[in-house]
Amino acid sequence: MKKELEIKKVSYSNPNVNISYPEIINHNNLKHGIQLNEILKSEAMQSLEQYGGNEQGYELDVDYIPKCVGNTLISIQYVGSSYVKDGAHPKSLFFTVNLDVKNSRKLLLRDVVKINDEFIDLLRGARYVPYDSDLNVESEAREELSNYSNAELIAYLNKSDEVSDINELGVFTYFADESLGISFNVPHALGDHVEFEIKYSDLKNHILTQNIVWRDTTPTLAN
Repeated sequence: MKKELEIKKVSYSNPNVNISYPEIINHNNLKHGIQLNEILKSEAMQSLEQYGGNEQGYELDVDYIPKCVGNTLISIQYVGSSYVKDGAHPKSLFFTVNLDVKNSRKLLLRDVVKINDEFIDLLRGARYVPYDSDLNVESEAREELSNYSNAELIAYLNKSDEVSDINELGVFTYFADESLGISFNVPHALGDHVEFEIKYSDLKNHILTQNIVWRDTTPTLAN
């Protein structure tokens, strides 16, 4: 029986910054384990530049939530906040990283699904998932989605999962137990970001079946 991957928490800190990220501790291939851990660290540490952690007067706090840690797929949510000295309020942060364990590489949304009009229709009808029990902005979040045409959303989703300015709408994806999650930026009054989840069973005609993640994680879809 193949042993499931295990992770441990690693932390980086300075007087104004706290960043935690996962590290794989039992990969059976040392080279692949090192490569995967470098990606996990790099993605977390990019928040220093992207969210102001390297700038004087900024505070940054980032932790992670493991959504999936398997032998073929790792999906991690990074959550936290950034705050500029004398600012009106902290900003809620959300970004993710998905890893193809077999090939020791980062996965983008465009690597695993066909991003087309039909996929956008699924997104528009997806289940809203509040990240805070006190924050329910479903109607406002759906209105934000409606502000973008299908063509615009396709363009944004094709630039997703990058902690950089190229990802203009701040689109990040993650793999939950039964759904593919998609997050994007919204105004601060709505919580800075919102998440929707599309059931894997609804993705039957949209997955890229050649990706080993689908074959090993959700085999009924990939057949």
